[in-house]
Amino acid sequence: MENPNSGGIGPFLRNRFARVVVIAVLYLVTRSFCLSRDLVSEEDLFLMPGQFLVEGAGYYFNWGVLFPRADPFHKPPLTSLLLGLGSILTPDGVTGARLAPFLVGLFVCTLPLLVTSSMVPSLLLLASPLLYSASGYLQTDPVVGLLGYALISWALARAHETFDARSQLLLIAGLIVLWMGKLELAALASAALVVYVPLQPSRIRRSALLAFVTGTIAGLGLFVLVSWRLGLGSGFNFMQSVGYTVNTVYRVTSSTIGLHAADGNAAAGAREWLWRSAKAFRVPELFLLLVVPAVAVIAVKRYLRARGRPHVYLLLLAILPVVIYMEAGYPGDGFPRYFLEAFPPLAVLLGLCLQECSSKWRLWISIPVLGLGAVTLLPMTWASMQCPGSVTVTYGETGAHRAADLAHALTKPGDLVLGPTNSLYYIRDRAWLASNSFEAYPTLHPKALALLPQVRAAIVPHTGRSAILDTVATSLRERGAITAVIGSFDVLAVPPE
Repeated sequence: MENPNSGGIGPFLRNRFARVVVIAVLYLVTRSFCLSRDLVSEEDLFLMPGQFLVEGAGYYFNWGVLFPRADPFHKPPLTSLLLGLGSILTPDGVTGARLAPFLVGLFVCTLPLLVTSSMVPSLLLLASPLLYSASGYLQTDPVVGLLGYALISWALARAHETFDARSQLLLIAGLIVLWMGKLELAALASAALVVYVPLQPSRIRRSALLAFVTGTIAGLGLFVLVSWRLGLGSGFNFMQSVGYTVNTVYRVTSSTIGLHAADGNAAAGAREWLWRSAKAFRVPELFLLLVVPAVAVIAVKRYLRARGRPHVYLLLLAILPVVIYMEAGYPGDGFPRYFLEAFPPLAVLLGLCLQECSSKWRLWISIPVLGLGAVTLLPMTWASMQCPGSVTVTYGETGAHRAADLAHALTKPGDLVLGPTNSLYYIRDRAWLASNSFEAYPTLHPKALALLPQVRAAIVPHTGRSAILDTVATSLRERGAITAVIGSFDVLAVPPE
């Protein structure tokens, strides 16, 4: 008689390795196009220092003729280092660099399945437009933020009867990644761990404390040492490297808090803007789909609230950055990347809670959760997959690379070209007047305008551009510049004399 379990999709999907393969294949099929997208605003600022370093030029970023060797230490160096290592893998640099967030995203999507054997959280993450867009975004949160929080979540999920050596290594690695990648996230994760460690039973507390202290000291030490050495090799002293990083965090945080304390309307407006940005990428829907069933299971099964269980601490690890960023109301760059860190612990938490349910209740929970996920998340994700332009900052923007190619074709080596650095990046043998190096700084406008007679071509937004860029466009047209519309940009080039 034929064995009913000898074939078919059911037995195949009951194998954890097979489920991981399915999730990985779905991830690769749906996300691969993100590797070839054009650079968007600020991505170049993280890519260039690491790329220049691996090319032997030093650790800095080129912000055009006004700041040709700009200080890159606005964040700790790990993100740029990872992007730089990736950039050498492909001829254009950008595709290779995007492998860093791409592979981190793959790890995050498979993590709940690896830890808990449940496909439900992984499928929800795959369906999310936020996680889709982050999979190719060259920024801190989609790289070091997600990776650090995922490693810490894995460590906490393993720690039940004991905090074994593997859990310690995972926690140490997660803390090192965060301290070397983004100080604010390291502080938030540490705050959650300060609550977690003392409340653990004695069989867990000592080893968890040892890992926490080791990871914190190693992470801070490596941040200081690596930043200092990178700075020295590129002509930046200790205060311009380590000091500038710390000062940037303090300056942005204190100015935001100070502004909001002085003006309640500004605070409310910033939070409303951040909320709208989160809603646009279906962040609240994903949050509720992961949290509601998990909290319901924890409420029913009281033993999951015990001190030695990881469930409540994973929830704390996820909620803390959401609450802090919403309270601070820092609007950022238009993409709600600040909420990404909540989802590795939430996905692992849902998987752990589903483990505690009978097969019947797992089915009753999973079907409506996945159904709601398909209805609320997939349409936006599908629209992003169809979008040829940016799916993060300035959603839908197109043409940065093609505009650069045209400006390159209409100029000669050494000519001065004006434009945003995410477009100028593709023109390596021309001099740059980076519009984002002066556009938001009125005190620098006279310097930029004084260089206009030398500008042979300009790349400016087709619509909604600032007054200073309107002045640039008008000046070039008065010199007889020809104009072409490339996607979201106007390319203006002055004919040879």
